[in-house]
Amino acid sequence: MTSKKKEFICNWNSYINDLLVCEEIFKAAIYDLYGNNLASSHYLFYLKFGELKAILEGLNGPDHLQNGFSVNDISFELCKADGKFGILGQNKELGCSICKSRKLLIIGIHTKDENIEMCNEIIMKLGDFFRENNF
Repeated sequence: MTSKKKEFICNWNSYINDLLVCEEIFKAAIYDLYGNNLASSHYLFYLKFGELKAILEGLNGPDHLQNGFSVNDISFELCKADGKFGILGQNKELGCSICKSRKLLIIGIHTKDENIEMCNEIIMKLGDFFRENNF
């Protein structure tokens, strides 16, 4: 990834902190898939390598996630996976929305008190934006 593109992505820290980390979504991260690097995230929110690998396998084939998945050491049961761009999971207290663009992985965690579909839509729209801008 060129330094100009990396700088553009890093500018999303304020977006994560100001918009995604609102009442609906309280933790979010963006990963650079070409280097498997954390490009931007909410404070102390990240994936372990094994979590990232399992999620990427699940995006390519949802059967890999039949036993659930973990994000930041939090376990989730699979609710939906389209086999290409998105994963939606939940446990008793939280929901997790994951969206893959061409070069990035966007992850959001939200409480189940919020509308899970609305929170998922926020993450998916960000993924759409990145896809439309060749990220």
